Amino acid sequence: MVPDVLIEKLFSIMNNMKLTLIMLLFLTSFTQGKQKLRIGLDWVINIQHGVLIYAKTKNLIPKNTEFVPFQNSSKALQQLSLGTIDLAISYEPAIIALQKKGLNIQASYTLIAEPLDVFVSTIPLKDLKGRKIGHQSSPGSFSENFLADILQTVSLTFRDVQLVYSLYHLSQGLLSGQYDAAMHIPLIFAPELLEHNPNLKIYKLEAFGIYYNGQVVAQHVNCENMDGIYQGLKKAKEEIAVNPENAWRIIIKEYPEFNTIKTKERWFRYIALIS
Repeated sequence: MVPDVLIEKLFSIMNNMKLTLIMLLFLTSFTQGKQKLRIGLDWVINIQHGVLIYAKTKNLIPKNTEFVPFQNSSKALQQLSLGTIDLAISYEPAIIALQKKGLNIQASYTLIAEPLDVFVSTIPLKDLKGRKIGHQSSPGSFSENFLADILQTVSLTFRDVQLVYSLYHLSQGLLSGQYDAAMHIPLIFAPELLEHNPNLKIYKLEAFGIYYNGQVVAQHVNCENMDGIYQGLKKAKEEIAVNPENAWRIIIKEYPEFNTIKTKERWFRYIALIS
């Protein structure tokens, strides 16, 4: 009788061989067809796209993959639904919101399983009454609902504060005194704000009971044969976790402009979140 341990090892080997075969078949199909894989980004390429950069450089996803920057993740998702790109980088609430509007998209692979944004305030939450809060959300949006949840923890509503809409430069507005608190501050950048104002209060959204996948790869609902990409990204995450310093060297060789002390610090904050 074959021992259970041996059976488990055999299954493990077979599964690994299967995943490797999927990756090879997928990469070969793109290479032979000279077809570019187009991935829509939620902004210009930056260190939060490090897993993608690493995976492409190590040929874990097709070498001819093209990263297409968009103004925000919603724009990328809209183009994904239209079929002008193959995949898009976004986050769970945005995907759900646009699905409800009829876009033919779906979440397909999670890179980061927690929010990548934080709430930052210059004063304690309980003192926000009558103060200005910077945000990027439209009325009734999921982001506005998150802000309502945050205010509710100190018995405040939108009637008690002044909402200041700003598509960009929320961090600068916070530091310059344009507003007293702000949504949508990237988690990996937030510690740098303390260098300018050590009295800032930084709150992770989970502290308010807000949970969602913060970085997700989305695909069109009719898209097929992307398993090789997801297996490649999974392998990239595993390799990065084992040797983040080596991964950093690979990334800055591809993008020398990232080679700064600040960006390296952001990289290590980012990979600490990789699920």
